Amino acid sequence: MKHKAQLIMHCAVALVFCTLFVTGCASKGTLQVQDSPSVKLSSYEGISVRVTSDVSGAETEIALLESFIIAQLRSSTIFDKVYSAVAGSTRASDLRLSATITQLRRVSAGERMMVGAFAGRGKVVVRIELHDDKTGKVIGRATAEGITSGGTAFAGTTPQAIERVAEQVVKFILDTPNPAEPEPKRLGRK
Repeated sequence: MKHKAQLIMHCAVALVFCTLFVTGCASKGTLQVQDSPSVKLSSYEGISVRVTSDVSGAETEIALLESFIIAQLRSSTIFDKVYSAVAGSTRASDLRLSATITQLRRVSAGERMMVGAFAGRGKVVVRIELHDDKTGKVIGRATAEGITSGGTAFAGTTPQAIERVAEQVVKFILDTPNPAEPEPKRLGRK
């Protein structure tokens, strides 16, 4: 009987360990708003997106973050025009989003396959500024962070962290409260 109880206990411990090993920690994103925009952002016709990095060698991450942000903003339909400030540098926009990667901890698929959970968690931190291009003023500031899932052999890689931070950047724009101040007039609207 004692042997049967020990066997059940070992099986329960093994089941708990396996569950923790497979589920690990979920990926997440966080947003810290320093200055909430003082105007209703949906009143702007277009937005240009420019991603840069304070971290050297982050060209791949810059391109990926910019494409994620642009895709999410386009699907939100809040703006009539959404484009890359780099690709469309000759276009005029009402609103400019500047996102600067300030911290980057890469976790590649190869690292994840070789060492699994011991590769750690990927992380991207981005400084966000919204500029009104008509006035030249910064109208909003925030810091966003994206972290990969971790704790398992199946945890995420750097692109997952970039996707989480892009979600937070777009959340900053979409969740902006509508202030009582008058809205700027849209150009090109009748």
